[in-house]
Amino acid sequence: MRYISSRLLIILSVGLVVGPSRSAVSAEPDPLFARANAVRVRSASLFRRPLLILDDGDYVFSRLSANGRFLAYADVVVKNNVESTALYVRDLKAGARRTLLDSDAASQYAAYKVFVTEASWLDEFRVCFTLSDGDVGSTSLTYDVRTGALVSSETSDEGDKLPEIPPRLRRLRSRILASFSAWSSEDLDMALRFEAIEVPGRGVILQKDDAGIWLLDLTRGREKRLLSTTKGPQHALGGGISVGGDTVFAVSYKSRAYLFALDGRNTLKPLAGFSKARWLADVRPRSLSSSGSFFLLRLEESSKKGHNPALYYSSKEGLLEISDGRTCYDFDVARKGDKAAFSFWVEGRRQLTVREKVTKSPGEGQ
Repeated sequence: MRYISSRLLIILSVGLVVGPSRSAVSAEPDPLFARANAVRVRSASLFRRPLLILDDGDYVFSRLSANGRFLAYADVVVKNNVESTALYVRDLKAGARRTLLDSDAASQYAAYKVFVTEASWLDEFRVCFTLSDGDVGSTSLTYDVRTGALVSSETSDEGDKLPEIPPRLRRLRSRILASFSAWSSEDLDMALRFEAIEVPGRGVILQKDDAGIWLLDLTRGREKRLLSTTKGPQHALGGGISVGGDTVFAVSYKSRAYLFALDGRNTLKPLAGFSKARWLADVRPRSLSSSGSFFLLRLEESSKKGHNPALYYSSKEGLLEISDGRTCYDFDVARKGDKAAFSFWVEGRRQLTVREKVTKSPGEGQ
């Protein structure tokens, strides 16, 4: 998401989200934060059979196609102290690599430098990379991996533009305004722009600037405070995912990051607490299903060395870390859950590893 890099500035400038009221909050942190810190996250060596190891570059944004056949990825290339990128796709079945864009050709998209900000598969054979020009512009390039042909190129100049409200949340907007008159349309729109989380069939989780994290329950027409926080722009709601009847979401609070799960009875369960330094915690979905989901917890700014845990959650297994104890930059999982691609920090560069699943469920083989 291109707006992530400017999100911190925007949130601080508006004092996070301005809610409908200024209710007093205790100066003491919510005990749920302490409970989250006390949880020890179990680890699971789920992907152990190596298929591919690339250690001759600085590899980022590795993305597996849904069926796990193709791996798309980028290599960070620095020439004469100027950052550029190269884009590749590898057929894991045939073992062949295809160059989609070399670093010299990538320089045409740079204002000061060029680097990847996102990559995703549109279908089994088309992958899209979004490149930043090092300033406010970006270009989305879509390739057909069977031929390496550039299918489409779309440029944008975002500047300080606020992110759009996601369509799924925009559909709830009129219902929220009708059910919760204390929310003005301006305050609600600001809240929905920044990581508001839909709770399927029930409502939405939002943050108020000095009143914590709240659930707007549309089925009952009630607000419920999920987490209390001290006054001031010291907390931020990160992304979330829905897994079965649970909604898992991240919260940055003071110097730490936290994961919580809201169950079908609107009961909040602390999952874990993590130390962090420079970034707002963000949940990045990787492979989602009703039974269990893989996701990355982004704790560090994209260019900074640090650990971003690769995680799995299900209501049965709870929370599991699958990063194998190494310093994880990023990871991805094929839709079937049989392959995973990891980028690990090794001596200042990111090594890319693709592994196969060797157990029948995340809880086995621990």
